Amino acid sequence: MQASRRHLGAVGESVALGFLSRRGARLVARNLACPCGEIDLLVSVDGLLVAVEVKTRVGGDPADQFTVAKQRAMREAAASLHPRPDRVDLVTVRFDRSGATMRWIRSVL
Repeated sequence: MQASRRHLGAVGESVALGFLSRRGARLVARNLACPCGEIDLLVSVDGLLVAVEVKTRVGGDPADQFTVAKQRAMREAAASLHPRPDRVDLVTVRFDRSGATMRWIRSVL
């Protein structure tokens, strides 16, 4: 992965974490390595443990990057955790000239 894409992803994760925190989520872990991949954010929301995939894009819809292969990898990564997350969410971060737009999609898997 190119350094600029990694940087964009890291910035997107930070923006997503702030977005979730303002809505009551509490960070449990970040960039959690699992045998099948990585979980971007693991948060606690309303007593639930939630694995969060963050997709970031400049222009376009970041949700388009949540491919079937990525969904499969995320499902396997979440299943490998102990305790298992109660759900898997997707947060999209889209940057354009007017700033960042975030969207929180709950229970994507």
